[in-house]
Amino acid sequence: ENYLNFKSNIEKVNSFFIDQKEPLEFINFIEKTAEKLNLSVEIFINSNKIEGLELPGLSFQIKASGTFTNIMKFLDKMESANYLVEIDNLNMQKISEKEINNKTQKTNYIRATMNISVFSKP
Repeated sequence: ENYLNFKSNIEKVNSFFIDQKEPLEFINFIEKTAEKLNLSVEIFINSNKIEGLELPGLSFQIKASGTFTNIMKFLDKMESANYLVEIDNLNMQKISEKEINNKTQKTNYIRATMNISVFSKP
């Protein structure tokens, strides 16, 4: 009886965790979010264990390029996503004018490299 009362809340909590063996849904979320914000992204899986924690999870490195404003929006969406995400490290660097293809976007373009941890289902 208690299970039936809490079933919907249990399902909500379970949705916060990614599937460690098949993280494709989370990777799709990153790609779609970046695309909506006109960012270029590269995603790398660093390891399948989050250092310093007993909880299961995956560690990712994300490299994103775009305007400073859109990078900040991307970070906000990552932190407010329906996943348990922790941004462990963030490095931002201005992209030189020589590296930018679109001359109208010269001033604000940056490259951000972030390491994130995402908790998975036990």
